[in-house]
Amino acid sequence: MNLKYIKNLHLFSFLILISIVFACNKEEIDVDIELDTTEVSINPGESLTINVISGNGEYSAYPLDEDIVTATVNESEVTITASDNLEGGETNVYVFDSKGKKAKVVVTVAQVFNITVDSSMPSIVVGQEKVISILTGNGNYTVDFVDASSSSIIELNKDDLQGNNTFTITGKNVGEASLIIRDGKDQTLDLIVKVEEGVISVDQSSLTLNGSKSIGTISILSGSGNYTFSFSEDDIVSVSLENDVITVVPLASGSTELTITGIQGDNVVIPISVDLDLAINLYDNYCLVVDMANSPQAESLKNLSQVTYEIVFYADYTRGLMTLMGLEGNLLLRGEFTDVNPRFEISGSDLKIFSQQTILSDRAGGNGPGKWYHVAVVFDGTATSIEEKYKMYINGVQETLTFENTSGEHTTVDLTVQNEDPAFMIGRACNQDWRGFYGKLGEARIWKVARTESEIQASMCSLTSEYNVEDLVSNWVFNYGTSTSSFTDLSGHGLDAVVYGNVGGFEPKEFPEDRYVQKVCPE
Repeated sequence: MNLKYIKNLHLFSFLILISIVFACNKEEIDVDIELDTTEVSINPGESLTINVISGNGEYSAYPLDEDIVTATVNESEVTITASDNLEGGETNVYVFDSKGKKAKVVVTVAQVFNITVDSSMPSIVVGQEKVISILTGNGNYTVDFVDASSSSIIELNKDDLQGNNTFTITGKNVGEASLIIRDGKDQTLDLIVKVEEGVISVDQSSLTLNGSKSIGTISILSGSGNYTFSFSEDDIVSVSLENDVITVVPLASGSTELTITGIQGDNVVIPISVDLDLAINLYDNYCLVVDMANSPQAESLKNLSQVTYEIVFYADYTRGLMTLMGLEGNLLLRGEFTDVNPRFEISGSDLKIFSQQTILSDRAGGNGPGKWYHVAVVFDGTATSIEEKYKMYINGVQETLTFENTSGEHTTVDLTVQNEDPAFMIGRACNQDWRGFYGKLGEARIWKVARTESEIQASMCSLTSEYNVEDLVSNWVFNYGTSTSSFTDLSGHGLDAVVYGNVGGFEPKEFPEDRYVQKVCPE
C-alpha cells in the first residue's frame, strides 16, 4: 500500500478521534470557531496567516496533506506554509479549540502565475510618460527591449521594478517598441508600446472665474509633455502646472486665451473669462468687524489728525440710522434718523453733519431706484474752519454739507475707541441689529491722511493709482466669489474684516458663496 496514502489515512483517523473525544462532553461546548477567512491561495514556498476571530482558546491546526502545506499556531494566529517543491495542489487545514470545536480552511497552492499588467496595449504620445504596473506573476521581474530599434522609440526606466513591481516608459519617437517581461518562474509577457504624435486634450473647453478667490483647474489628459503657456492678453490670470494639472489664478477682470503647447508643437487654446467686479449682499443679515484696538498697529491708530473713510455700496433699502462704516460715538458714516429718503450723516459724540443729497435706494415709496455709490468722508484736524475740517465726496464730487451740531468736533480721531461696539464696524453700529446696512458692499478703505478730491476721483472704482502705502490704514475688496469667514486687509497691516451675523445673532459667521452680486463702478 502507498506510504503517503497510509500516512494521510492515519492523520484523518486522528482528526476524527479528536472530534469524537471532545464531542463526548457537550455541556462544556461554548462558542463555534470563526476564522477571518476559510479559503486561501498561496504560492509554493510562501506563508500566510489566518486569524481566529472567536473560539474557546488553546488552538491547534492540522493539515490533511502535510506534503502540500504545514500549519503552526501562535495563540489565535494560524500560519500556513506551502511546500517549496510542489507543482501545485489543494488540501484542507483543520483548526481545533479546547472545546473540540472545529473549523476548516481550504488551501490552494498555485502552480505558476501568469504575468499580467495594468495596460496590456499601452499607447502614449511623444514626450508622454506612463507607469506600467505588474499585477500578477511570480516575482523577481525583469523588463528588456526585444530589439535594439525599440530603444529609439521609448525610454525605459526600471528603478521601481524590484520595489514596487512598476516600470516607466516615455515616448521618444513615433513608432512601436517591443518589450519582454520575465519573472522568477520563467514566465514571460510580450508588451507592444505604440507611440504617436502628441495631441493635447484637456478636461475643459473653456474656463470662467468669478471672484478673486475662485481658483480654476485644467487637467491635461494627453499630450507630448514639457508644456509651455502663453496668453492672448497678459495679466488676466496666472497659471502653474503640477502632475498635468494646471492651476489658474485670477488677477484682473477680462478675457484671455490660454495656449498650452507641448514639446512636439501640439497645442490647444482655452478661452478664459475673469470677473472680479463682485460685491457682497449684506442686506441686514451680516456685518463686518475690524479689531483695531488689539492689532499690532493700535498705537499708530490713536490721535490721528487726519482720517479718510471710503466705501462703495448700493442700498437696496433704507432705515433710520442705517450704518455704513465707522465708530459709534466717535466718527461714523450712516444714514440720518429717518426711514425713507435719509440723507448721509457724519456722526460723532455731539456731532451731526448732513449731506444735501438723500440716499437713493430700491425701497418702495422712496426716491429710488437705487444706484451704486462711492462715498468718502474726510476729516482734517489741522484745518482752521469747520467746513474745511469735515468734507464729504459723493461719487467723486464734493458735497455741500449742513453742520447741525458741531459742539463735539474732533481735534484728533482714535480708531481704536470701543464705545457701544466691540470694534470698528461696517454695516452695524451701537450693538443694535436694526442699525445694520440693507444692501451691497463692493469695497471699503481707511486712510490716516485727508485725501484730496483728485485722489478720491482716481480710485473710486478700485485702488489702482499710486499712493503712499504708509498713509493707507486698511483696504478691503469684497469680491472673493467663495464662502469666507473674513476679508483680508490688502494694505498688509493685518486689519482683516471678520464676518459676523447681524439679525439673528451677533457672532462669527461664514459669508456664503451665493450672496455675491455684480458690482458696478459708481458714476
